[in-house]
Amino acid sequence: MLILSRMAGETIMIGNDIRIQVLSNKNGQVRIGINAPRSISVKREEIINHEKTEMPDDLPAIETPSSSKQGSEPI
Repeated sequence: MLILSRMAGETIMIGNDIRIQVLSNKNGQVRIGINAPRSISVKREEIINHEKTEMPDDLPAIETPSSSKQGSEPI
């Protein structure tokens, strides 16, 4: 793990396309801004963990009446 110290207004670049800027640091809370291509998913870790517990990958797909029609995509 790379550990960097940055002050408000300073930026970290990841590759040529991802820019992370420290916006502020007040009362123990750090605000950051992230500029990345739309093809890059940027999520907070707790959101990813919540998604994993809410929708496990190993559950079978549920077929709905609309998905059983020809040409429809499953949900």
